Amino acid sequence: MADSGVYAGRTKTAAQATLDSAEKHGRAALAAAPDDLPPEMRERLESAVATIGRKEVEYVVAGLFNAGKSTLLNGLLRQVILPHSDRPETGAPAWLRRRKTLRARVQTRGGVQEDLAPEPQEIAKRTSLYDENGHHRSDSLAEKLEIDSPKLPLDERMSIIDLPGLRDSEAMNTLALSIAYQADVVIWMFRSDHTFSKEDAEAVSAITATCGAHVVQLVVNVISEKPKASSWRAFKKERLPVHRLRISENALDSGLDDSHAANLLAVHARGFRHGFWGVTYGGRELRRFFRQAAKKDIGVMKTARLVRLARAAVFCRQWSDFEQSAAESAFETARQLHAAYQERMARRARLQQDAQRLVDQCFSNLKSAMGAAATAQAAQISAKGYKADMSYTSDVVEAACDAVTAHMHNLAFNLSSLAIDPEARAPEEADHQRIRESFVGASAGQSPEAALRALAASEIGLIETRKLGLSVGRAWNWIRGRGDTEAASAVSELQDKIRRRMGDVSVRLAKQQSAVKHLAQSSIEAPPIPVVPPPDPARRDALGVFAARLNELGAMAELGR
Repeated sequence: MADSGVYAGRTKTAAQATLDSAEKHGRAALAAAPDDLPPEMRERLESAVATIGRKEVEYVVAGLFNAGKSTLLNGLLRQVILPHSDRPETGAPAWLRRRKTLRARVQTRGGVQEDLAPEPQEIAKRTSLYDENGHHRSDSLAEKLEIDSPKLPLDERMSIIDLPGLRDSEAMNTLALSIAYQADVVIWMFRSDHTFSKEDAEAVSAITATCGAHVVQLVVNVISEKPKASSWRAFKKERLPVHRLRISENALDSGLDDSHAANLLAVHARGFRHGFWGVTYGGRELRRFFRQAAKKDIGVMKTARLVRLARAAVFCRQWSDFEQSAAESAFETARQLHAAYQERMARRARLQQDAQRLVDQCFSNLKSAMGAAATAQAAQISAKGYKADMSYTSDVVEAACDAVTAHMHNLAFNLSSLAIDPEARAPEEADHQRIRESFVGASAGQSPEAALRALAASEIGLIETRKLGLSVGRAWNWIRGRGDTEAASAVSELQDKIRRRMGDVSVRLAKQQSAVKHLAQSSIEAPPIPVVPPPDPARRDALGVFAARLNELGAMAELGR
């Protein structure tokens, strides 16, 4: 016996550890829940997490209005305390607990607790939907009723809740189901004269979908004026199988199975307290049901709450999977759009670099071309053909202008060729005109051609042959066949001057390189495109964390089953 006690203690400890861990994971899932989690899903998850940590095991007596719930509970209390009538009566849920002293109290909607006499007339004034004149109570209706009784067949760690009947109003339906969704056991009552109806099946289906079918215990309330042993035996023999068959027929719609039909309890709510040893009108079976519950391991009963938590996690996971898929799709679309935007901007940047490179190459080639033109001009002057006072100014200026003009046209052609890329625009004539004007430093209203000629003429200046006088030295050299050294020296001097002045033109033009570069880049710059920001992974990641927490929750629930 000692060993079995130790084993039971270990079982309870293990069960409580599982519940504590599940509650921890549940709170982590709630903390990770996105702000737009639908309210009904958040409430269901919050309810399941709150239920996991609840100390008491709760039995709920539920059913359509006028099913006999309050009458049944009065039978369990062994005295009439809860008000009951043929019309919808219960307007505030009642918590019944086993305590040493009989006591009744209500909690107002303002949160204040008030003691009441444990009598149906006094309690009805605060919890019944209608007053004695048939008027609907609203302002004076209490939020909840609590009754302590030493006669309840329950463990002190258990409570029974009397719920408002369904099918009275939407508000009462919502209130009753919200409490039923948190119950450890739901005793669903229905009347024998109505059988297990479609409305019963719909309500039970909502409970089984949230809590699992294992929490439901069906009870049929046998309706008759006065209990008679013969009619009771006849009911159990003739009508009870019909009710079980009807439950089996509605099993698919209600989420139940054949075991619920087989375990159906039949009770005469008004008469089971007055039965004798042979016939107790369901009292013996009902008390046996509660005695067996009282003997159960509380930790094991609480562990059954994991099913509710798992279902809440699955319920939320369906939404999470859909939203995560949408978020992943939106993220991928945004990533592709941003990648395309980055590619376009990178191509535009490369085009700007290409335009800059073309300008740099143009000025570099121009410098070489000017040097080649100067060499060609210098080659036309020779000592043998030397003529005094001959001007080469016009030819050198023309050569310089031709070289510059050729490279300006070449630059324009190369810039236009960049427009093949769709991320560049084709330079217009006005763009080329501005580039030419900037190239030669033209002033306002001055044509590029005139500015170029003025620049070349200014830098080159006069290029003329030097007049050589007749001297003994020149004559002696001629006689000796040494050639005209003075003419050769003058020619060399003139050639150096041509090359130097042409180089000055290149240096002067090089000062415009930066301005030309800017205009060249502007000439191919396409219209701006809308900025596409990088994708924000926040929602996708948040949903991923939420899904991971729900998976952990589901794993914990499976572990505890």
